[in-house]
Amino acid sequence: MHSSSPIDSKATNSFSNSNQSILNESSNKISKMGELVSSLNVHETLSSFSSRCAAENIAIKYELHPDDGDIVGITKEKIGQGTQKVARLAFSVRTKSLSARLSGPKNEAYSEEKAAVKIAKFEKELDIQSLFDKEEVFLQVFSYAFYVSKAGHSKVSINTEYCEQGTLSAFCAKGLPQMSLSEVDLFTQYLHDILLALVIMKQRKVFHRDLKLDNILLKNNRAKIADFGLSSTEDQELALFKKKIFGLTGTPNKISPEFLYGRIVIKDLSKPYIGLTGDFPAHLTKAQATKLALAPKGDLWSVGALLFEAFYGKYFFEQNNFKQLSAKIINITQEEINHRCKQVEFEGTLAKFQQLMCQFLTKDPEARPSAKKAYLNFCDLFGIEPKMPRPLNL
Repeated sequence: MHSSSPIDSKATNSFSNSNQSILNESSNKISKMGELVSSLNVHETLSSFSSRCAAENIAIKYELHPDDGDIVGITKEKIGQGTQKVARLAFSVRTKSLSARLSGPKNEAYSEEKAAVKIAKFEKELDIQSLFDKEEVFLQVFSYAFYVSKAGHSKVSINTEYCEQGTLSAFCAKGLPQMSLSEVDLFTQYLHDILLALVIMKQRKVFHRDLKLDNILLKNNRAKIADFGLSSTEDQELALFKKKIFGLTGTPNKISPEFLYGRIVIKDLSKPYIGLTGDFPAHLTKAQATKLALAPKGDLWSVGALLFEAFYGKYFFEQNNFKQLSAKIINITQEEINHRCKQVEFEGTLAKFQQLMCQFLTKDPEARPSAKKAYLNFCDLFGIEPKMPRPLNL
């Protein structure tokens, strides 16, 4: 028994998302595509291979790789859908290896100024992603390109490793309490990988800022952190603060209270934020506001929020109106957080997950564990030998 009081299965299924439905609809074709690519031989023409794919109702288009002359086949079947990018299955004709092709909106047009901004954001994302080359708990990028035609039409393409097991969102669709023991064991491995990734990001002074079930991909029974589109380094954020740029980034219902409050207050330190302070002081010094706005432990809060979703099948904060959502996030008390986390008493492994969830959702960032402490607590709780990241070569 995982819990002494089972959760309504309808509730745990309530947050099925577009990525999950896309994966369900396309999974058979994707599986068949893998078989077809494996059977591709050097003597077969692309026309013949395309005909075999067409017989399975799979459409393929081909591109010549600009660097090595390899031919890359790309399916029309989606394996993922985000707000900025679409993922499709791709393969190398030469090596028969599978990959994921991420592309931006088709034929999106930009002015020269907007195209420059788009390129800068794209390059920033890839620069941050490159900090985690060869780290197995991060999605690996193989190649990328960004084109802007004279007419202003753009094309974004990123080739990454293919994660055949989909997203953590799809894995958690039925909810942790309804999982089999073997599935719970797998989730334990996934949580280990997520927390290890946080330690590595802390070491490299990177904030992900958008950790959620959809942005964690699964391959070979390991979790991989993906989508660094909203990420930044500590130095980058401090540089923006000097320019008085205090943007809010991330999925709103997973933003940590200190991140949200710090960003609101730092814009105008002269204003007392009565009624929207929660446990935070109404007046902050610049140093205090900066520390809150940086929210170095904000990603761990997000992990607590995704654990809540995995348990209860709903977001920790649910509000369509951002102003009301902001007030709810900032004004929530630790007592209310603990009550919501423990609304059902679990046993065994699930009780351990619940214990960690409460730790990660500690409202006071000073009392919330660091990434390293959270990872070591997890390893101690589950009797796992920690795998601390190798030191950086300075």
